[in-house]
Amino acid sequence: MKIDILLLLLLSTAGLTAQSVPPAERLKNGLEFYHLPLAGREFVSLALVFDAGPSHQSPTQNGISRLGANFINTGSIAALSVLVEPHFWSAGFGLFVTLPADSAEIVIQALAQVFAPDQTHEADYLARQSSTSHWIERTYNGDDARAQRGLLQALWGNQWQRQDPVGDFRIVSSLSLEDIAAWKSRYIVPRNCALIVIGNIDEGHLLDYVEASLEELPPGANPFTQGDRIIFPYLIDDVDTLVVANPVAPLFSLAWQGPGFRQDPAGTYAARVFVELLNNESGTFQQAIRGTNEFIKVTAEFEPSKYLSTIVLRCFPKPGSQAATTALVEQLLDDYTSAGKYSRLQIVDARKAVQIAHARLTQSPTLLVRALAEAWARGELATFNQFGAAIGGITRTEIERYVSNYIVGQPRVGIYSMQATTFRLARPSASTGAN
Repeated sequence: MKIDILLLLLLSTAGLTAQSVPPAERLKNGLEFYHLPLAGREFVSLALVFDAGPSHQSPTQNGISRLGANFINTGSIAALSVLVEPHFWSAGFGLFVTLPADSAEIVIQALAQVFAPDQTHEADYLARQSSTSHWIERTYNGDDARAQRGLLQALWGNQWQRQDPVGDFRIVSSLSLEDIAAWKSRYIVPRNCALIVIGNIDEGHLLDYVEASLEELPPGANPFTQGDRIIFPYLIDDVDTLVVANPVAPLFSLAWQGPGFRQDPAGTYAARVFVELLNNESGTFQQAIRGTNEFIKVTAEFEPSKYLSTIVLRCFPKPGSQAATTALVEQLLDDYTSAGKYSRLQIVDARKAVQIAHARLTQSPTLLVRALAEAWARGELATFNQFGAAIGGITRTEIERYVSNYIVGQPRVGIYSMQATTFRLARPSASTGAN
């Protein structure tokens, strides 16, 4: 009952529920425009988002999107005394702005400069390149970054979708100003972009501003080619790799490849509910994990995108444990899924937990504009309105279909951050390929 009351409270008080997301207006140059009116608010939240995240980089240019974002012209917007925040995620890159409603016209006019060719001088380029490369190097060598890089490499090989969100500092150091210009001309174009505006602005006036400022910009070529598309399923056999031999804390992850939203929308909804079931502290799976007395914790994550997705179990062994192995976790997972050890009520609670997390994204315009931007990059914005209903429709049948198609009996990746001797106990037949 408590979870029902919380869900109803969130949905009734938000005032920004997913039901308010309108269809896109598409300008003649391909730019998609969304406006969510919000009466009585003095400020507007705006996102200019591009399908240009780290997952779109070729292996030979790993890190170019993070470097290139430094050379997108936001100076004309910042000059208007509004805060411009860049934000990365795997499949996208966005510029987020909060501004007074009466400044909307002039800020939208300034957005046109984002698409303009960069005028950076060589000396300025080298300085920004150096600072970006040094930041990436510090992050690149961290345990978490190394483990994530190993996981993505094992799951997807050198396909374009597998590039990590940090980048490779060695590659970034070798990129030229001409490389950045080519990246911008390919990805930072209207046909690869969406403008999302949340605020109290007259719909007709806002559309006039957008069309006057942005519609005559050249659309740009389609940034994606057939060679960019991924191979799914890619993984053929189980892979076990030691990626960090002397970690701060031991950890291993098990990961399964899954389809993206465009291939299997219902599957991505079922995966979200399944992960919630795995994380339920009072559920059978977590009880079994605690019953081993070998783990500090085991957590499940679902990482979706437009063309692929991943379910990851992150396993934290207790210090000195020699029985906290992949085989043990896999056996517990097999027992849990094969016996269907989750009740109808637990499925209902898991659905509600996912719905509540989604509803919380509508609690403020700042949260909502980010949620909509990320949904657009994942290819899910057109169905954002139906998310709650789609999750509410997930039953045992959909969960079991997802589990049987993509997890049980399917190849998986094991990525290890632990001492080599412990690793050999955990996976005696595996290879050690610390990077």
